[in-house]
Amino acid sequence: MLLSACNLNNSNTDLNGLITGNGYRIALNPRDYKGEIDRFEENIKKIIHDIDSKLFDGGEYSEIAGFNRSRTTEWVSVSPEIVMLVNLGKQVYERSEGCFDLSARPIIELWDGASREERTPRQEEVDRVLAHVGMSQVEIDPENHRIRKQDPEIQIDLSPLATGYKISSIASFLEREGIQNYWIKLDNEIKVKGHKADGKAWRVAIDAMKPTKPFTLDEVTLLKKRELEGVSLVATGDYHPFSRVGAQSDILVFNPKTGRPVSNYLRHVAVLDEDPVWAAAWNSTLLCLGEKEAAKVAQVEQLGALLIYEERFDFDQYRSKAFLTAIKRL
Repeated sequence: MLLSACNLNNSNTDLNGLITGNGYRIALNPRDYKGEIDRFEENIKKIIHDIDSKLFDGGEYSEIAGFNRSRTTEWVSVSPEIVMLVNLGKQVYERSEGCFDLSARPIIELWDGASREERTPRQEEVDRVLAHVGMSQVEIDPENHRIRKQDPEIQIDLSPLATGYKISSIASFLEREGIQNYWIKLDNEIKVKGHKADGKAWRVAIDAMKPTKPFTLDEVTLLKKRELEGVSLVATGDYHPFSRVGAQSDILVFNPKTGRPVSNYLRHVAVLDEDPVWAAAWNSTLLCLGEKEAAKVAQVEQLGALLIYEERFDFDQYRSKAFLTAIKRL
């Protein structure tokens, strides 16, 4: 499932780039600025670089890498944004009964290693990893910007929230600069606000490849024709949708509670929300939960969710009340 903008007007200014492996595209309404594009682009690159240096466990000076390397149960001081993201992740962890878990990276590493050896992890290996997974073993002190582990082996992976946080940070920067009309795309997430140069609101589509068997996605048609204003959209799914019923999805999702890949009939998830970080967290969670439980949770949490799933040798869709309300406002 691919996200795109429909008919970006040529009179809008585009910033395109590739920073630390993450492609981004930003469109601005030229009425908001006066010859400051180079400065905007320089600051946006710096925002992305700074976030990567703090959130990703890949560099010597990464804050989260230092936390993961530590084998202490003492409080560790970290940046306010890390506290905010860990706190949000723990909220979704608790509200999803553990289906979204920022400490689940060792599970993925176990399966990646076994895959390279062309084997399936043994249950004792899974159990050994699961003993050190669970956000319930992470404490947060928001006021003093500190986090700590109850289990010194716990590791936190903020990459599921990083893209949404980058988009949110870029949007905040633009708004501080007086930019109230923008379209931001990074990976499979989009945030839009305001209007294009022609006065129309930005338009966003969920592009699904043509199915080999007839199936109409009302939402795809609707979102292509409608405009979105002041909203974030996250979509994840098989990049070869509807190729055949019962096909293995290209998206491999792990259940942090079992330590094993999820097996369900959910093929695509799209979440609409004002906050791109919140939308990203729940997008991953709904994929883990599966079609039936995801529909229940979307209703309880009032999520703007679109689910596409297999049903009786065909495909069907679920649209939450919040999703229907959102698209009716478009």
